[in-house]
Amino acid sequence: DLGLIPPYRAVAQASVAGVQFALEELKVSNIIILGHSKNPAIHRLMLMKGDRLEIDNTELDSLSRWLSIGIPARNAVITQLKNLPPAKQEAELEKELVLHSMNNLLGYPQVQTLMDADRLQIFGWHFDIESGVMLSFDPDTQQFEPID
Repeated sequence: DLGLIPPYRAVAQASVAGVQFALEELKVSNIIILGHSKNPAIHRLMLMKGDRLEIDNTELDSLSRWLSIGIPARNAVITQLKNLPPAKQEAELEKELVLHSMNNLLGYPQVQTLMDADRLQIFGWHFDIESGVMLSFDPDTQQFEPID
């Protein structure tokens, strides 16, 4: 899924159904959203034109529709980090998309209920392919920290 979790009501029914099946039938208690460095899909997302979710636009090719899930995260990175070179923006977008997908997951009907009942945890991880370092998002520090 290119590391993207669509909003609950998005047309990406297979992903929505997959999350629902994992929660209801498999009773998963941990969900890891994993992003990684050097992702060519991130580069393509940065080059896409437009500034709104286009997942239901059948005029776009399938990959572009899927990548459009990340447009809000891309726009935030471009706005907040406009002084960074594109390669640095892409590296930050890798992590921002993890957080964006975690946020989207919170919109699924059972997720917050299961989390409130301590029956579900969501983790945001990022793997740097070149260094081999795995980072985990720490909600207390609001930073990605190395996993020991």
